[in-house]
Amino acid sequence: MRPSNERELAIARTVDKIAIEGRLSLNAVDEVAAALGFPVIHKSDSAYLGRYIQWRMETPIVKVQDPSERTA
Repeated sequence: MRPSNERELAIARTVDKIAIEGRLSLNAVDEVAAALGFPVIHKSDSAYLGRYIQWRMETPIVKVQDPSERTA
C-alpha cells in the first residue's frame, strides 16, 4: 500500500515502526496519531491511517536475516 503524499508516508513509517516492535493492533490509532508530530484531523489522513494499520496487520513485515547471523 503506497503512500501518495508526505503525510501518508509519515503515517506508514510510524505504523511500520510500531509493527516491527510487535505492538501493532487496531488500537494503535491513538499511539500513531500521537507519534506523528502533526494532528490527524484531515479525513483523508485518518482514513489512510485506518486502512494502513489494517493492511499492515494482514501483510506483516518480514525481517530478513543477515547471512552472517546464520548458524550452521
